[in-house]
Amino acid sequence: MKTLKFNRYPALLALLLCLLYTTAEAQTNYAVLSKAGKKKRYTFIEGQELTYKVRGDVGFFTDIILKVQDSALQFATYTLPYTDIETILVHKKKHIIPNKTLLTYGANILVSAGILEIAYRVNSGGGVHALGTQMAYLATPIPVFFLANWIYSWFIKTEYTLSADEYQLRPVILRKE
Repeated sequence: MKTLKFNRYPALLALLLCLLYTTAEAQTNYAVLSKAGKKKRYTFIEGQELTYKVRGDVGFFTDIILKVQDSALQFATYTLPYTDIETILVHKKKHIIPNKTLLTYGANILVSAGILEIAYRVNSGGGVHALGTQMAYLATPIPVFFLANWIYSWFIKTEYTLSADEYQLRPVILRKE
């Protein structure tokens, strides 16, 4: 009876590649937005867009983070200290079913029902009239889904105000330059 031999070279190569990948990924500095004592957090890595509001300013700015430093975020044209950031806007899923999908579905159903109605009128009594009106009934839940999306968007928190006792933005420096 032959025994199977374990070839360790492919396993060692796979392990080496995994280690190289994890060490390459771990070299990127990032900033962490989290609430004190909570596990939920958002990370912003170098090269990612950040939408924020500066203290005393009215609107939001969106810039790409070039470098995460100990005391500030560096963008393309300026460096912004963490203490100057008032609010961070996190882009989340704001609806149950995307509105574009609902519009496409409703338009397809209504066009199909219209084509069936035209075919019924051209054929003058071919028996598909009931099918066209039934197809139009398939589009009736669409306003309900739009209403559900609108109500759902109320409960999604996307703006996080930074303060010492609430949310904080902290740097995680993995590589020094």
